[in-house]
Amino acid sequence: MSPAPSLTFRAAAFRAAGWLAFASAAAIVFSIAASQILLGASLAALLISRERLRLPPIKWPLALFLFGTLLAWVFSGDLAAGMPQIKKIYVFAELLVVFSCLRNAKWIRWLFLVWAGFAALTAVWGCVQFAGKIREAHALGLSLFNRSFYDFYIAERIKGFTSHWNTFSAEEMFALIMLAAFLLFARAPRTWIWLKAACVFLIALAVLLAETRGVWFATAAAGFYLLWAWKRKLVLLAPVLIALAVVASRPPSGNASSPSCSRENWTPTSFESSSGARACA
Repeated sequence: MSPAPSLTFRAAAFRAAGWLAFASAAAIVFSIAASQILLGASLAALLISRERLRLPPIKWPLALFLFGTLLAWVFSGDLAAGMPQIKKIYVFAELLVVFSCLRNAKWIRWLFLVWAGFAALTAVWGCVQFAGKIREAHALGLSLFNRSFYDFYIAERIKGFTSHWNTFSAEEMFALIMLAAFLLFARAPRTWIWLKAACVFLIALAVLLAETRGVWFATAAAGFYLLWAWKRKLVLLAPVLIALAVVASRPPSGNASSPSCSRENWTPTSFESSSGARACA
């Protein structure tokens, strides 16, 4: 006896929801818009399938966070100005579709690897952008090892395929942490290990070149946690790594007010940040 057509349709809808959830989670590295469109399609297919909805075990903290957000918006005195943040609540549906649809280790393993591959490709593009910044600075007579290059670069950093360096840095950080956790703890064959190591290197390099120090600190904290869970003795290297991070985070010394940094030598579209701040004041 063949299954009822409604059951077959619902099973097909659930399979489609799984693929769409996977695509939505992976696409975020390249396009927020594409990821959110796929998220909506996955959510619709999941609801049509009538499968049980699942969330990770953070329901109460998540509910309190969303309630606090709504409460702050209601009492803000400017509901229109707060609407963009309220609309962003939609993206929390990603938790719902991923946790409901990707239920076995094979899906999660491939999602981690796809994140790593996409983030590595984005990192390569970010490095190309950084090379372009160096060429632009050289054309203006700025030295890579001088404070003037730091002032020049910090206002318009590499962004990968995103619209802002903060988004780029955060996405690369998450991919790096997930890939590191996968390599350290996943019970999977050590195939293509050099390719995975190359992805780690490229993503870490992009995080470094993006010069987003908050992401640096968050990456370091996550790295220490992973090392503590893997081999605690390696955490003894923490003082050395912290010293290296402090040295790397210092802007280069030099004369920031050199003639090559004069306002007439700057092109506004390249050296103004999204907030309107100029690299040379």
